[in-house]
Amino acid sequence: MDGISTYHTDKPKCWKLATVDPESGDKEEVVITIQGIICQKELPPLMERPSSHSIHFVRQQIQLTSLECPIFKRTVQTIQRLDHLLSRQVPDGKMDPLQLPSALCDTALEPGNRYFTARRDDPDSKDLPFDPAVDPKGLLEGIHTSSYFHGQDNQVMYFVALADDGQHKFAHVSLMHFRVGDIVEAQITLACVPIKKDKFKTVLHLRSIAMMDSSHTQVRTDCRPT
Repeated sequence: MDGISTYHTDKPKCWKLATVDPESGDKEEVVITIQGIICQKELPPLMERPSSHSIHFVRQQIQLTSLECPIFKRTVQTIQRLDHLLSRQVPDGKMDPLQLPSALCDTALEPGNRYFTARRDDPDSKDLPFDPAVDPKGLLEGIHTSSYFHGQDNQVMYFVALADDGQHKFAHVSLMHFRVGDIVEAQITLACVPIKKDKFKTVLHLRSIAMMDSSHTQVRTDCRPT
């Protein structure tokens, strides 16, 4: 983990990972990029209004696996090493082990991002409106209270990969309708956060999703009955 260090924030209280520019001293949060196959998803837009009691937990997330891809496995191992680095920042025995799910007989990752942050955890960040594509019916806005806000850290960016001279370029889109089986590229950050009973755990924050290949899930329209 050469060049990667941890830093602590009070609002919200957590430990994060960063690289430091040797000349300027500026910190840049470590972002993990990984490609995989969507095997489960909870993505916008929502079809039903969540309970106001669940505002702290409602989130968007995906579950990614790779069907034994070596690059995916190496990235998972990197995440496990970063989790160990974060665990060194808390008292011994206070870190919950990183639990990685399995899917299709392979290790999976399940990054997510809450739609709301408690104002008590972050009293200063700006409250932002929901993108109309994310909340077209106002269901999330409908459970919005003064105790919670939707900030920049709660947003997930959506992209589509475009082929250009054999290379991928990414175009921003307001929202992609991802399907189970799509091949995507996700960007993830890690944070060590406090949980109940004075313990801590590493969470995988979903920052962006890019559609790489949807050909396996597209409905064929060239074979219509006559």
